[in-house]
Amino acid sequence: MTSIHLDENTIQQYAITGVLAGEEQTHHFLHCNHCRGRAAAYKELLAGIKAQPAPAFDFDLPALVMQKIPAKKAAIPWRAVLVIAGLLGVISLVTYNLRAVFGVIFEGLSLTAASLIFIAVISVLIFQLVDVVNKYHQQTNALD
Repeated sequence: MTSIHLDENTIQQYAITGVLAGEEQTHHFLHCNHCRGRAAAYKELLAGIKAQPAPAFDFDLPALVMQKIPAKKAAIPWRAVLVIAGLLGVISLVTYNLRAVFGVIFEGLSLTAASLIFIAVISVLIFQLVDVVNKYHQQTNALD
């Protein structure tokens, strides 16, 4: 029999599983009152822990947490509206001032074809602007 007792981890593992790793440990355990006593103490401790009732809150935790979270305001993004209105104003002024140049560019096209090209370009620009604004909002929400 060895004079060194089993370490705490081995005894705790035995108390949980009931199995020792090797033949030497098993032989020592069977002949050592000290190690068997520590294992019995751990088994009693584990039984006491298992017998404990599950902790329960005496209040509604989700309701208390939800009260602390500030409500998100569904406000109109006035900055985005002002930027879009400003851009549309600038585009309108540039288009009006360069109407003679546009007349030369679109001289061979019919009014319908020129209008369709203009509408397509404006639509693409609007969709890109909306996409940029949405990505901005996603990034700011990720930071919150």
